Amino acid sequence: MNNYYVYAHKIPLQGDIFYIGSNYRAGNFRRAYGLNSRPEKWKQEVKRHNNLYDVEILAVFDNRQDALKYELKMMKYYQENKNWCWCNGENRSDETIWLLRNSSVCRKILSVKNDKQQIFDSIRFASKELNIPRSTIHHYINTGKKHPAGYYFKYFS
Repeated sequence: MNNYYVYAHKIPLQGDIFYIGSNYRAGNFRRAYGLNSRPEKWKQEVKRHNNLYDVEILAVFDNRQDALKYELKMMKYYQENKNWCWCNGENRSDETIWLLRNSSVCRKILSVKNDKQQIFDSIRFASKELNIPRSTIHHYINTGKKHPAGYYFKYFS
């Protein structure tokens, strides 16, 4: 039946993926190609490339749950390996945000500064709360070094 899919939007000619999405909500076959209900960052990125983008269907599924799980898996990959995960976050329902926060997709982050520990749901939430770029937090997690603001970061297990 394959009514659901996960897709990527890419920068033309370069092939760099800048967006991950799915049609898990309603099974709308044209979702990957539509311009409606796109987050502001998506619009800015497309505008930077003369309103052009390429679409790649990454995987197809028989049910919406599998499509959502795969979308979250791809978002995790891009958050951890490419240092971004804004994938349609501006248009998520409260239910989906809860699923994202409580899934294994986003790894919790521990920050330590002057013996004060704080746990965040993800690098994204730590970045927002501490006003430190996600890529910077990711760098300090990987190196284990102290951030100039006095924070140490690591994944919370």
